[in-house]
Amino acid sequence: ALPPDAASTEFQKLHRLLGELSGDEPLQLLLRIALQLTDERSVFDRSRGADRREIVERVKRLHAGIVAAIIDRDEALSVRRMRRYLGGLREWLE
Repeated sequence: ALPPDAASTEFQKLHRLLGELSGDEPLQLLLRIALQLTDERSVFDRSRGADRREIVERVKRLHAGIVAAIIDRDEALSVRRMRRYLGGLREWLE
């Protein structure tokens, strides 16, 4: 339900929630650091128009796929989708 003009902090809510639900404190710390670095290096908040809408829609699809796999308790699919998502993070930061 995120609008195209959503701030990067809105997208980070899912990441924080998954970290909290894991109950893994070192993972939560690593996640906070990664989110801060991502936010500092990302071009997302500087993107406008069609580029931004495309980014938002892609991230929403990826997030929805990860969440669906978690809800279905499909560990293998969850891991594959999360790895794919993290693999795209490099592009996001460039």
